[in-house]
Amino acid sequence: MPSRYRSMPAIAAIFAFLALPLRAVAEPPFTILGTGVTARPYVLWDDLVVETDGVDAYVRDYADPAQPRWYGEPFSSAQMHWSDVVADDGLVVVINTDPLFYPVGYGVIDFSNPAAPVELHVTAGLACRSVWLSERALICDLETGILAYDLTEPAAPAFSGGLVVGQHPGRRWLSVVGNEMYLIDHGSVLRRLDVTDPRHPVDRGLVTTVIDGRIDALVGGDGVLHGLVAAPDGTSGTSLDLVTWDCTEPGSPVESARERLFTDAGADAAGRVLVLDGDLLLAAGSDARLHAFGMDTPTAPRAGWVLPLDTGHVALGARTLHVTTDGGLHVYPRTAADAQPPAALVYPVLPRFQTITGEGAIQIAQLRSDDSVLMAVDVSEPARPRLEKPFQTGLNGRLQFVDGLGLMLDGPETVQLLDLSDPRSPLRRGRIGLPGTGASATLHARGMVTIDYGLEDTRLDIWDVRDPDQPRFVRSLADRSAFSSDGRWLVCGTGAPHHYDDPRLYKLDDDYRPEFVGELQSSLWTVWQPLVVGDCVYLFGQNATATDLMEIHRLSGPPTRLQVQSLGFAPILATTLGNLLFVQGNYRCHVYDVSQADDPEHLGSFAADRFGGAGFARNGNVLTVSGQLITVGSGLNATTAAPLPAASAAVHLEPAQPNPFNPSTRLAFTVDRERFLTVAIHDVRGRLVRELAARPFAPGRHEFSWDGTGGGAPAPSGVYFARVHGDGVEAAQPMTLLK
Repeated sequence: MPSRYRSMPAIAAIFAFLALPLRAVAEPPFTILGTGVTARPYVLWDDLVVETDGVDAYVRDYADPAQPRWYGEPFSSAQMHWSDVVADDGLVVVINTDPLFYPVGYGVIDFSNPAAPVELHVTAGLACRSVWLSERALICDLETGILAYDLTEPAAPAFSGGLVVGQHPGRRWLSVVGNEMYLIDHGSVLRRLDVTDPRHPVDRGLVTTVIDGRIDALVGGDGVLHGLVAAPDGTSGTSLDLVTWDCTEPGSPVESARERLFTDAGADAAGRVLVLDGDLLLAAGSDARLHAFGMDTPTAPRAGWVLPLDTGHVALGARTLHVTTDGGLHVYPRTAADAQPPAALVYPVLPRFQTITGEGAIQIAQLRSDDSVLMAVDVSEPARPRLEKPFQTGLNGRLQFVDGLGLMLDGPETVQLLDLSDPRSPLRRGRIGLPGTGASATLHARGMVTIDYGLEDTRLDIWDVRDPDQPRFVRSLADRSAFSSDGRWLVCGTGAPHHYDDPRLYKLDDDYRPEFVGELQSSLWTVWQPLVVGDCVYLFGQNATATDLMEIHRLSGPPTRLQVQSLGFAPILATTLGNLLFVQGNYRCHVYDVSQADDPEHLGSFAADRFGGAGFARNGNVLTVSGQLITVGSGLNATTAAPLPAASAAVHLEPAQPNPFNPSTRLAFTVDRERFLTVAIHDVRGRLVRELAARPFAPGRHEFSWDGTGGGAPAPSGVYFARVHGDGVEAAQPMTLLK
């Protein structure tokens, strides 16, 4: 990785600091410290790793494996589900191979500043199974072909060539040795390409390296090629071998070493992972072990340590080894093949949570799949939240929590108080009956619960639960939908769409006697949550045109509306951490400086749980946010990138019929919506042979035929590519003209 890219984050941080307004603190306001999401790791360069669960990408620097540095915020690609990732010189290409997520294709992202990646381009309609990237040249593996693209202008990839390869059901393992690329053509047969100019790969023919067996994985090294080969072992089982070929003569690889990894007597042995970086070669198969080999002599890898890990994905950094298993992500300090790695940092797989709440290093999460289950979560290491034992409550509904006390529903007409002062051992305390199925209960600070009778009855019951074993009814209030921040203020008359009346403000004394202060002159028709901040109350909700807003009202003296700010998303929850205000929606969380409560300053935002979880918990100056357990601290900065409009299924190009053909063939494709598309024929060098159409196409299926001519003359025998492309759309299929 060139030094200019390594220095970019530091330079960006300097400019971000200089851009802060004068009222800002000396240090940037907040940083993302970690997340509970365990994802597949890919090394971008050195020890900078992007981890992706397919939806979001998380970037960490593992230069110090014991204390990885979180880089920026979760990066949510607006258009691309991530199935695989390749990187080179600050550029990252991701592909989506999952047909359940559209678009199937590839995306190009500028990661030169890892704290603020920028999505440059998405190509839809291209069913890539794996890709290779080097020097702004991209090679894509399709089911029956190889396509090449020129990424000199990353935002506008240019098709530059392709070739036909054999049928192969899985990944082809594009592997480079010098200027030669080897890939699995079919079974045990390899195909060799000349990639001296990788934008225009040249087919050098087939290479048979294994007589009896199946090649499951490949990786290229210094003058050698390594493969995982599954073959009958002479009995009723199969074995998996690491085979090395000397590629001094590129057209005739010679087997130079073979190491037996394991024999499976009862099933089909298979290779899964083969990774080479410098002096270390790693191999994994279906024996649930990771094997290391030293590369002192490239033609004869030396067997080293073995880890008992059942893995399907491995990434090697400069100082780290990352291994994914069903149990989570294991991060080891990188060692040589003859030095067993020390104990790993384990990032366990965590379930999705409906909410997170609590105070201190042990917090309380509620399962999304079963809201009756609470789980203790250890966030003492913010970058690596860990689950403790679950607790089956037998209750339901979203957990409410204030000052060590919890509240949940116990059937349709009762709420249960829970002692959560020890999050590892919740205890049932007293119960409060609800006056009907439309009633609801709200837990407030200072040991108070309000019971709302519902929209048809403007009545609130106030209960004293400071002794949670003996809840005590205090009084009723002729109002509804009570919210509170600190137990001393109530904001009522909110929570119902189109309430038409302004929220009403009450002040409470120590005996919960409400004193009416006045109405808040609000423009909101729906208020989701009020929050008292200093001498102001913030209202979060929507106005009559469904615009999501934050209103600020002064509490001292007659309630006065001071200002209104647009949020850009529907607010769910809000809380404060020192002088910071966090407002969470379905996809993002805004952060404000509220040191001047009557004039909050927007500091930034970060991606939050897009799957519906919402919640806040505190541990000192660290806040845990949402069902993804994103931990946020003060003192460092987090940056954001503006999302792009979402893409959908674009174009599906069917294989040419007949193929091979002479003199003509039929082409058909389906388009999702009206698009301007070009239908063209290219040769293997990417040159245009004939343009069949360039116009708007209506949604649906379209057919064309090509008569095998270009430029008014018959085209010679050879491989050609039918290509349908437009703005952000790319589909191609190989076909062969025989004469």
